[in-house]
Amino acid sequence: MLTPWLWFTGARRVLAFSGLAMTIAWLQMLAAKNAGGSVHHLILLWPFPALFAGVAFAEASRRMGKIGTPLLAAALALVVGSNLLVANEYLARLIRNGPSVTWTDAIYPLSDYLVRVKAKTVYIDDWGMFDNLWVMNRSHLTLRVGTDPLSNASLSTEDRRIVLGRIAETDSIFVGHTDGNEAYPGLNARLRSIAEEGGYRPETMAEIPDRNGRAIFDVVRFVRAR
Repeated sequence: MLTPWLWFTGARRVLAFSGLAMTIAWLQMLAAKNAGGSVHHLILLWPFPALFAGVAFAEASRRMGKIGTPLLAAALALVVGSNLLVANEYLARLIRNGPSVTWTDAIYPLSDYLVRVKAKTVYIDDWGMFDNLWVMNRSHLTLRVGTDPLSNASLSTEDRRIVLGRIAETDSIFVGHTDGNEAYPGLNARLRSIAEEGGYRPETMAEIPDRNGRAIFDVVRFVRAR
């Protein structure tokens, strides 16, 4: 809102550069699937939003003379206070409810369990855990990306052949979110359907809960149906 008023001041070049950089970066993210509208992706525009706002407020306060500094201090206190209240609300909900499925603390017992199992291959079938497990175990777990092609809403004959090949492997296990918690809705049902068509049935090895006792992760293997 301050930009038109400040356009013919010394702040113009910084405001224009910051605004242009944010616009270009955001448009590039917007072109990527599931990226442009996400808050934790938009923060990647940092530090330009903070630079834009800071320069605008600082220049406006200079233009207001003696009352500029007190007004700037009041605006800063309002913004910082609002942010602290929002952060406190998130903290209170986190303490009370625990984290969400995407950022679940169930990843820690899941990691411990996979270390104990010592499976030949661990297929990570859903989004949100592969990199976490890879870093936590310093790449010592034999992890494989299983989301492709299972994340597709419809699977081709070749897709189903690939998944069935994984199911048929000896000493391979599959890790995903519990039903209803999948990042890709219907992923578990697609996996079970392919297994049944190939003559296999799922055998649950472990159901990993978060600290509130909610089942978040499923660890399964597939055995020949009798």
